[in-house]
Amino acid sequence: MKKFDWKIIIRANLFILNLVGLWPKSEKGYSLNLYTFYSLVVNIAADAHNVFQAAYISLIYNDLQAITAIIFALVTEVAASIKIFYFVRRINLMQYLTKELDCEEFQPRNIQQKKMVQRTLNLWLLMYRSFWITAGTDLCFLFFFPFMDGSYKEYRLPFWAWYPFDTKKSPVYELTYIYQVLGSWFLASCDIVMDTMFAALLTYIMAQCDILCHDLRNITNGDGSYSAKILKCIKHHKKILRFAKITNVCFNEISLWQFFTSSACLAVTMFQLTVVAPVSSEGMSLLFYVCTMTLQIFLYCWFGNEVEVRFCGKDYTNIGIFIFNATLVDISGCTVSTLHQILSDVNNFFVCTVLWRNHHAYYRNGVLNEDGDGVYSVEASKTEYLVKCSVVIDEESLKTLYGELWPDLTTLVAFLSENRRGDLNLVKTLLKI
Repeated sequence: MKKFDWKIIIRANLFILNLVGLWPKSEKGYSLNLYTFYSLVVNIAADAHNVFQAAYISLIYNDLQAITAIIFALVTEVAASIKIFYFVRRINLMQYLTKELDCEEFQPRNIQQKKMVQRTLNLWLLMYRSFWITAGTDLCFLFFFPFMDGSYKEYRLPFWAWYPFDTKKSPVYELTYIYQVLGSWFLASCDIVMDTMFAALLTYIMAQCDILCHDLRNITNGDGSYSAKILKCIKHHKKILRFAKITNVCFNEISLWQFFTSSACLAVTMFQLTVVAPVSSEGMSLLFYVCTMTLQIFLYCWFGNEVEVRFCGKDYTNIGIFIFNATLVDISGCTVSTLHQILSDVNNFFVCTVLWRNHHAYYRNGVLNEDGDGVYSVEASKTEYLVKCSVVIDEESLKTLYGELWPDLTTLVAFLSENRRGDLNLVKTLLKI
């Protein structure tokens, strides 16, 4: 089957990052070359735009309404500059993540998995386009409202700022106007691309969890050794965990700044909406700004929540409750050492569902003992390996879980999990013989 290109949806992001000097071609990150010099120049020029706006505040510090009229844009752009700084610090890890997408473990195995992945990626594309539309509309209002209300005749600039020269002369006014538009576009583009890049990485994690669940759900289908398949899934699982951990490292500080900035700017903008005409160009600009900030927070919250649901959600089709669900006819070759490997490698709230017809075949020399009150324990030992599981009879839960399949199930169902303190234990085990 043709290799799946995971990076096809973020090509536009990578192009913009390269254009603004934030994506060096070298896998080692920045080095002493022309691209690094270019990146330094354009970033300093864009950040100078923030300095000129901040300098203007010193002239109007006693006018609260005037300050709130410019502070929301200034805070957003300063936050974008800070996010760029943290992004550049982690550029090596970011490039590693994009390279890791091409590894064999992350590839869909069949057409069905490709369709699953595409549905998840289409969701990101929808959010990506919505974010660009709202942000782009807001930027257009900000950039061109002097022409909409005719204030350009008075040499009004898109953003209030102090400059060490007179901007009310031609062609200085036109050049300063273009500089403000380019500087704001640069910072806004970087901000949007970084946010959508984070959402894309979370989407990749979601898609990989779906692939892993599908592999484990169909682990007995086709040819091949069961033990080999389960170990392959364990390797895939570890890859997902590593990918998620590095993603968290890359965007930890960026997320913090984004939540702080969005919360502060939303409060200031809502106040500003009360003192401007709602149908004016400035009012429309503020309205779209609120929509953009809300959607920006939504990107972080929604995609982050979807990843958490797949790890520890309550839906048994997700990894948080269900790693694999396979009816095993003959697993006599699965040794206790393999079971130990499965248990020891199940990390970060992964929960396993295992169905088998003969528990003695799975637990070599295992003994089923009743502890009272419908609770059973299965203990199996071999050399240094020792596995203990609790088994709870709960027919109603099994009926709810398997629905119409329940009458045909005469299997042992075990839910193995790792709790939040990191201790392997059995949180749910349902028995029906």
